[in-house]
Amino acid sequence: MEENIIKEKIVYLGFHKTATSSFQSFLEQLGYSGVGNYKEWTWEGDTDVESAMIFSEKYNVFADSPWFKLYKNFDLKYPNTKYIIWTRDTDSWYESVLNFLGSDNSSSRRWIYGELYGSPVNNEKIYKLVYEQHISEVFDYFKDRPNDFLHLENLDDAAKKVTKFLNKNNEVEFPHIRPIFEPYDVLVKKHNLIGTYQG
Repeated sequence: MEENIIKEKIVYLGFHKTATSSFQSFLEQLGYSGVGNYKEWTWEGDTDVESAMIFSEKYNVFADSPWFKLYKNFDLKYPNTKYIIWTRDTDSWYESVLNFLGSDNSSSRRWIYGELYGSPVNNEKIYKLVYEQHISEVFDYFKDRPNDFLHLENLDDAAKKVTKFLNKNNEVEFPHIRPIFEPYDVLVKKHNLIGTYQG
């Protein structure tokens, strides 16, 4: 039902390991409902975009995979969406991804980086290329929309800039969350998951 769709949307456009968990937590402290990974290990590519956008009706805030790749879909479905990105240094970003994910290979990362590149191991060049292309495309897409798009060069004043951008007066400190990664097979055993894990 149309009346049950949450209208206000905020999409964090940063890739994994660009403070996605911290941004989601911060925005939730401001009163928004957030969601992170969606179908991380069972993502079937473009065929899942429609289901993701239906799923998006339930929440305000979207961070991590696949949301940062779906900004054009959000722009069409929710014209008043706000977009935020922090541009982390490419080299430090890749090292963080490599250390965090290791050889784990997920379907959503194969969709993002290419069918042969689900893991960052031995794929430094392609990971960095895709990461930098994403940033360039985002900047180009939102270049004339300062009211919709916020670029953060560092996180030192993120709380102040984000609350101003969203017209919020809340005095909430920006958290620095370091999530612990667990591969899908570990999560299945740990939580007795059956079928699709949506994160």
